[in-house]
Amino acid sequence: MANPAAPVRLATVSGGHSDFIEGLAFSPNGRYLASVVLDGNAVLWDLGDRLHPYRIVILSTGTALNAAAFSPDGRTLAAADTRNVVTLWDVAAPAAPVRLASANAPNAGQASRVAFSRDGHTMAVTNQSSGSAIISLWSYAALNKLRADPAATACKIAGDRKSTRLNSSHITI
Repeated sequence: MANPAAPVRLATVSGGHSDFIEGLAFSPNGRYLASVVLDGNAVLWDLGDRLHPYRIVILSTGTALNAAAFSPDGRTLAAADTRNVVTLWDVAAPAAPVRLASANAPNAGQASRVAFSRDGHTMAVTNQSSGSAIISLWSYAALNKLRADPAATACKIAGDRKSTRLNSSHITI
């Protein structure tokens, strides 16, 4: 902002949600904005041209969303929902995001905030339940390993006859 005493509105971003926006998160490079809503959708916006931002994609969870955060490298978007679940998407290719995992926070209530550590190794999730607040810390290292060698992870999962899909038991967060 050139003059903090007189901020100038650049643009209005609309057309992506049917309910109240509960959370916003900028990507680390500032090019993308994620908005999350009680309608269960996260919208990824391209702000490359600040005067003409546009919606890239709608990511649906089917459950009311409270908060969003980008990982420090900008490749992962996390969205926290009212069922106490955090959903992770690979947004390295923003027009074709890939759902990576959904993980249940360990306590009852609803996940209300999510954040990543600066080094990208830890994700924090807050839960609200019966008047108490809990912060859960999750290791993000396994997901980083998945990205480093997706073929090895796929072979490991395929060899596990008990599992037919990638889930949070395979990505220990």
